[in-house]
Parts: sequence; C-alpha cells; structure tokens
Amino acid sequence: MESYLVWGLGLMAVALILVIVDVFLPTFGILSITSLVVGIAGVIGLFYYSTAWGLVGSLLLVVGGPSVL
Repeated sequence: MESYLVWGLGLMAVALILVIVDVFLPTFGILSITSLVVGIAGVIGLFYYSTAWGLVGSLLLVVGGPSVL
C-alpha cells in the first residue's frame, strides 16, 4: 500500500524534472507530452493510495504544472 505513495510522488517528481528540462532543450513538445503522461500516472498512483493524496496531486498537476512554465 505504501508503494503507491512512493511511486506516485516519484512520478510527480519525474514529471516536474521533465518540464524543467523541456524549457532548456528544443524537443518540440515531446518532453511536455511525456511529462503530462507521467504526471497523470503519478496522480493515479496517489489516488490508489488515498483520495486525499490524489486530490493534492491533481491540484499540483493542474495548478503547479503551468506555473512552472
């Protein structure tokens, strides 16, 4: 059960790193799409752990994702 939390937070961190790398490399949006898919997978993992963690993760993805750019 705890592994869903670890995987969810890890995937959210990877999604954040991919967005930051996409700003500096000319990947024509491939890393942005990949970070979106990884972020959604992280949110799904957080929802498997608990609804509260899933809501926090989805809020971070919706609000925090565009603010990085």
